[in-house]
Amino acid sequence: MSTVRVLLVDDQPLLRTGFRLILEAETDIAVVGEA
Repeated sequence: MSTVRVLLVDDQPLLRTGFRLILEAETDIAVVGEA
C-alpha cells in the first residue's frame, strides 16, 4: 500500500493543527508540510 502525502495550507493555525491531528491518525496518510 502506498502512502498519500499531504501539504496543509490554511491561514488559521488552529484549523491546520486540527486537520494535522486527524490526518496523522491514519496509517496511510503523511502530512509533509504546512503553510
